[in-house]
Amino acid sequence: MQVIKDIPIDKINIPQERLTSTLTQEDFESLSASLRELGLISPISVTPDGSYFILVSGLNRLRAAQSIGWTTIPAIITSADPTKASILNITENLARGKTNPIDEAYAIQNLITMTNMDMTQLAHQLNRTTQWIDSRLDLLLLPDGLQEAIQNGQLSIAAAKELSAVEDPHILEYLTNQAIQSGASAKTINAWLRKMDTNALNSALMDHSQTPPLPTPDQLNPTIDCFACGTPNSPYELRPELLCETCRHALHTTSLPPAPGTGPG
Repeated sequence: MQVIKDIPIDKINIPQERLTSTLTQEDFESLSASLRELGLISPISVTPDGSYFILVSGLNRLRAAQSIGWTTIPAIITSADPTKASILNITENLARGKTNPIDEAYAIQNLITMTNMDMTQLAHQLNRTTQWIDSRLDLLLLPDGLQEAIQNGQLSIAAAKELSAVEDPHILEYLTNQAIQSGASAKTINAWLRKMDTNALNSALMDHSQTPPLPTPDQLNPTIDCFACGTPNSPYELRPELLCETCRHALHTTSLPPAPGTGPG
C-alpha cells in the first residue's frame, strides 16, 4: 500500500549504498528553480523506519528541496522491505537514463550481496538482460584509476577496457592520463597498444626522462588523396581499378572537376 504525504526532510535517512541520477550543476539549478516555481511534480519515495524514513528514490529532488529552504517534501510512503526498496531505487534511476555505469555496478553488487539472486533472477527484477548485468559487474574488475575515470566521465567504458589490458601500472597510469587529456577513443588506444614500444616507454617512465611520443590521430589514421577528385580518404576506402596503359594515360591527362568544397570560394 502506498500513501502520499508531506514528511519532514530532517526525518529522511539516505542509505549509503544507493543509485542516483547524475546531474550537472546547471541541471541541479534548473531542478531547484522548477521546485520553487511549480512545486514537486513527482514525489520522492521513502519507506518507514521507526519514527524516520529511508529514502528509496529522489535524492536529487530531496537535495534541491533542501537548497531552496523546504523543511518538508511530498513523498510516496511504501512498505517495501530493504530488498524491494533497493530494486525500486535501481530500476527508477535506470529508467531516467542518467546514472553512472560505475555507480550502477556497485548498486547491483550490493543487491546481489543482499539477496543472493542469480543473474537470471537479477536481470528479471531490473528489467535488463543478463549480458547487461555481466557487463556492469565486469567494470568492478577494472583498476581503481580506470573506474574513477569512467565515473568522472573522462573515459568511455570501451576506452577503459582497452587500457585495462596494460599490466604495467606505470604505463597504465601514463596512458590513462594521455587518453583523458587527448580524449582518445577506444580505437585510438587500441592502436597505441599495438604500435608503442613498451620497453622504451617503461624505461623512460622509470628514469623520469622524456617519454617517446604516442602516435597522433593522423599517424594512426593516414589518408591518401583520391587520384580523380583529390579528396583525402582512408586507404581502406580506396578501390583499385584494372586499366590498360591507354586508358590509364587518358585518365591521368583528363581535367576533372574539383572535389566539392575544394574549388574557388
